[in-house]
Amino acid sequence: MRIWPVIAAASLLTSLCVAAAPSASAIQDGIPGQSEIDGQWAGLEPDGIASRPFVKRLVVTRGGVETVAIDNTGSLSNPEVTGGFGVAISPTNLCAEGQTPAPGQCYATPNRVGISIGFTDSGALHTDFSSALASSKNINVDQSTEFDLTIALNTLGQTLRWTWLQGLPTYWNVTNIGQADATMRVKFKPRLSPLVENGGCSQIPVMPTCEFSSATEYHLQASLVLSLDETLDAAFTGALFATEKAYIGSLNTGYDNSGNPALTWGIAAPTTTGGAANLPRLWAVVSDAALLNYFGVPAEGDPRTLFSVAVDSGSADPETGGWQRWTAGVRGTDGWLISTDAVPVATSSSASGTSELRTKSVVAASSSYAKAVTVNLKRKSAAPQVMARYSVQTKKTTVSFNGSKALRDKCVQTGFSCRVVVEKITSKTRVTTTGLVTVAAVTSKSAVTANTVTGVNKAPRNTRIVVILERKGRTGGWTYLASAGATVTT
Repeated sequence: MRIWPVIAAASLLTSLCVAAAPSASAIQDGIPGQSEIDGQWAGLEPDGIASRPFVKRLVVTRGGVETVAIDNTGSLSNPEVTGGFGVAISPTNLCAEGQTPAPGQCYATPNRVGISIGFTDSGALHTDFSSALASSKNINVDQSTEFDLTIALNTLGQTLRWTWLQGLPTYWNVTNIGQADATMRVKFKPRLSPLVENGGCSQIPVMPTCEFSSATEYHLQASLVLSLDETLDAAFTGALFATEKAYIGSLNTGYDNSGNPALTWGIAAPTTTGGAANLPRLWAVVSDAALLNYFGVPAEGDPRTLFSVAVDSGSADPETGGWQRWTAGVRGTDGWLISTDAVPVATSSSASGTSELRTKSVVAASSSYAKAVTVNLKRKSAAPQVMARYSVQTKKTTVSFNGSKALRDKCVQTGFSCRVVVEKITSKTRVTTTGLVTVAAVTSKSAVTANTVTGVNKAPRNTRIVVILERKGRTGGWTYLASAGATVTT
């Protein structure tokens, strides 16, 4: 089992280095309204409340009927709310006004931001849409309801890494990420959250050390967490993770036993809720930019042919093995929605180990803890081996490519030829590359290879590149065969 470093876990509103969503206890559903929470934002640099994220728009669709709850055409920190709905935006570990930032104490900017959608009553924001109070107020939100939420990230948009959602995502878009004018828009349907007396578990990367092995009940909630630190690989800048019946969940990057880049996913969830077996799920929106940067898979490379990620029935798109293609025009993001089926959570350490997603087996901690689900998404075949080294003397980069016999066999078929294209990746958040060099591929009995040198200073040390093997057929035109990413070293 892979061991991940502990980040921390505790209450979102009060504790240090936490990554959980705000959750009501099984006893109390309400949290303070935004006006009261704003007292926690007073110490935010440079302008306190004026620098915090704020809601631009909230639309709630029930039974095909839209309710515009917030329409903030300007930049009001606390826009007018109608229709009984409300939004609370809370900082984590932000220093109080006048308090000096210090490690282990507080930060000048929060490391997490919690966003909760709820309904208002007596000055509080109630987050359980399945409660008797929600019914009495005719809120009428169920799992078919869709929320359309737009948040201006304000100064905090400069450091957004990943976002976690309790719900089923249907649209995700972050514009101008890394800038002070970044804006995020998410459409989603609320899902059940397991509730325990003191909150839940909140570590990302997910650790199998959650102390809550059972939850009292489910609440139907609509909440998010924005991570503003460097938790998880930079490939997940702008990524969205989502769960149901879980405390929290995410993807993570790693390597398989052959040294190829791999994905893992993890869910922190109770074994039982209300005495019955709990079956959590996870969704993740992975952009084309993330696949290019971390795995060296350009947009023309179909990840369904590269990764073994078939899942059981019940996934968002079972016919394509858990991968659903998203496009910016329809879903807000050019990329893929990866979905898991509902999975049982192990109850003893005898289930320790990793497996392919389709087997539904999980990784468990000792039986004294609630369990985290972590499963490898393995490559179907070995990735090409790529090395890139920069010479300080010549100021040129040498690139070597080594592909498998299976790839070689495709290149030597009658009427076909192969080439290797080297491109510089010029953005961490977009699919943008600059061509460096193209050379003919060389075949031997057992491999397809290429060696080439880029121009002076075109790919210095730490440059991220993608090396693509392409094939040309009888009718002309080059098509994608395989690729791999690499970072230039010296």
